[in-house]
Amino acid sequence: MMEVLLSFVGNQDPISEKTNEPGAILTLCQEIKPDIVYLLPTAEGPDVASATEANALMSKDLLKDVSPHSACYIRPLTLADPTDFQELLPCVKDTVKKIISEIQKSNLKTRIHLNCSSGTPQMTACWYVLANSGFIPAAHLWQAQNPRMVTPGKRVREIRLNFLEEENILSRINRCLPEYLFEVMAAECRELQNISLYSGRRIRAELMAMIFKAYSFWDLLQYREAYQRLAAVERRWRNTLDAGEAADVLHKQVAFLQLLEPEQEIETPENLVDIYYNARRCLARQDYTDTLARFWRIYEGVIYYWLREKWGLEPQDLNKSKNPKNREKILGILTSRGFTFRSQRQVMLNLHLATELLQKDLQDREFNKIMQVPIKAQRSNSVQEMQLAELLDELRTKRNNSLVAHGMRPVSQEDAINGLEAARTILTLVLARGNELLATYPLQEENIRLLVKLLADS
Repeated sequence: MMEVLLSFVGNQDPISEKTNEPGAILTLCQEIKPDIVYLLPTAEGPDVASATEANALMSKDLLKDVSPHSACYIRPLTLADPTDFQELLPCVKDTVKKIISEIQKSNLKTRIHLNCSSGTPQMTACWYVLANSGFIPAAHLWQAQNPRMVTPGKRVREIRLNFLEEENILSRINRCLPEYLFEVMAAECRELQNISLYSGRRIRAELMAMIFKAYSFWDLLQYREAYQRLAAVERRWRNTLDAGEAADVLHKQVAFLQLLEPEQEIETPENLVDIYYNARRCLARQDYTDTLARFWRIYEGVIYYWLREKWGLEPQDLNKSKNPKNREKILGILTSRGFTFRSQRQVMLNLHLATELLQKDLQDREFNKIMQVPIKAQRSNSVQEMQLAELLDELRTKRNNSLVAHGMRPVSQEDAINGLEAARTILTLVLARGNELLATYPLQEENIRLLVKLLADS
């Protein structure tokens, strides 16, 4: 194994004027005994106030006494200001790339060490960035402590980069949250569980991976699987003090999933509100086709729910309606229009027919009043006020001509937004507890963010 040390050169190299002790370069070389040392000083120049090229030459000379077998090469960095990170990083990156290319020509297995004590703080930051990004593969980072602050003989300490990667993972989880990328968030949590330096964070990362996996099933409308996974985590967090508000959020989510978990065939208020928020998650991911498809399912579900609750009619099979009088009335209307039924045949109402029956034949005043409610529709550069019924007709046409139904036209962002606006309006006006359910729905971004914060604070 060939050991290679890369180091910037600071004002305290090779011997510190403050302590009269060997600086970081000599201290690390004495500890690591590298085969090759690359020194990266700030080059001399007319406008350079803090050149360290002379310090590099002195370090190379004294290195013979500390690690006689080490070969030393100096690669000056041409910089006006070694504290300017934007100037520094590209220069360092280019120099290191050339050094790695030289090393690889030897065809020897190599271990690269980085001196994180010499040079400016911005130079140290360069090592962190290049090592953490993988630009310098499998690098070992070292720090040489001030001899006045440590026990003699213990000046050298290796720096683990896990803490940086942990912050990167947490940052990526936060970036995934606005688009509800639950599978990615679960994978990031599993990675955090593997690398974290903190036992408490590892435990929470494991639980969060389970939670986000449950959310992924929830997002796919696989309620039973979501409930089983989420309930398992909720039982572990129940009655714990350190979970705080996050435990309460999880409890509410499990309770809501309990209402969805039986996967009933008919619409319920909770089910319809869940599909609405599912559509919002689709919109956040810019999946406009699925947003419109879910809007249509909400619209259909609300009409069917209204027929069952107010008129006692079962739109999926009129023969099973709870109100015989209304059933016979509807069957009579359909027969007068030319519909024919066999006695045992299932009699179903499609959405268009169900809506027409409510508006014209049953003359449902309350329903017609809802259809006349003004609503603001999104246009390319403006907002247009129109009746809900008009917007629903427009969206029906858009849906029928799109990939959602019978056509090939794409669904626009505008159509998806209008679909959500129409869906929220219908849910608010038709469901007795519509406003309450929409406001208290537990799988909203602010609730998920509480869980992510709990992970970050661990």
